[in-house]
Parts: sequence; structure tokens; C-alpha cells
Amino acid sequence: MSSNRTVSLSAFTVTRPTDTRQSEPDRGEPWKDQAACRTWDFTVGDPWFTPIPGKKGRDRWPLVARSMCDECPVKAMCARDAMTYEERSGEGRFGFVGGLTPEERSALALLGKGATA
Repeated sequence: MSSNRTVSLSAFTVTRPTDTRQSEPDRGEPWKDQAACRTWDFTVGDPWFTPIPGKKGRDRWPLVARSMCDECPVKAMCARDAMTYEERSGEGRFGFVGGLTPEERSALALLGKGATA
């Protein structure tokens, strides 16, 4: 039996199939169990890591990603987790994560370094 999940995202409502790929909860980081995106069906696309060509700043990221992050109860923890990973890995900043663009996370990282220097 197929079921749908309706999600209200600020200015619009999205109805999508319920994610059947849910894995075991992440025991190391239980805040992830509360993330608004945890049940997103990535077979329909990845709006967090697929920028819109020709757009700049926050408009570069699809509205569904921005809206879901804006409503997420753990976006601050998500942003902190992403920034920690980005600093440790040295791989750069990619995607709209924790409600922040890569540029916004870079600016916060620079502010944080200035506060501790």
C-alpha cells in the first residue's frame, strides 16, 4: 500500500511519497532524528546540493530546501555539524546546510576564528 506524506513549507504544501528508505536512528548524533529533512525522498532530487544556475546568494538554492531548513528544529546543530566537518576535512563548503549557504558558513567560520584569535 502506498502512502503519502504532506508537508507544509511556509508558502506552499508538498505532497510526496513517504520515504521507505529510513535507516536506523543515528545513535552518535540523536539530534539528526529530529531533522526536518530526515525523511526526504532523495529519489526525487537533492535540493540541498543542487544549486539553481544563474541565481546568487540564498536564491541560488531551491525553495524547498530553504523552507524546510527554515522550519527545522535542529538547524543550528546541523549548521554546527557541517561547519565542524568542513573545517576538519578541508574539502570546502558545499550545499545549503543548516539553513546556511556555503558563503554564510564561511563568513561565520571567519568570525569564529577572529573571536578566538
